Amino acid sequence: MGLGPVRNHCQTKEYTAHAGLPQRQHPHHHSGHLNDQALITSILTVGADRILFATDYPYDVATDAARWIESVPIAENDRRKIARGNAAKLLRLK
Repeated sequence: MGLGPVRNHCQTKEYTAHAGLPQRQHPHHHSGHLNDQALITSILTVGADRILFATDYPYDVATDAARWIESVPIAENDRRKIARGNAAKLLRLK
């Protein structure tokens, strides 16, 4: 499925998949690899308001990712934004 639904839903200017290289310019970035430092660097670089959390489920086990996002050492407010809040806002689910 990839990032197509996000691209189709909003005017994407940039995104990063799996904390990789920027592919387009957009205020919302996708970060991954279950890597604490990659997420912290992304938060410091673009801000927690511009990061979405996702998994490759059903191609990957989401349990490990869910445990990781709940335990990564970041502010609880940032965790809520990244884990759900930013996607809900972007997709107008709130």
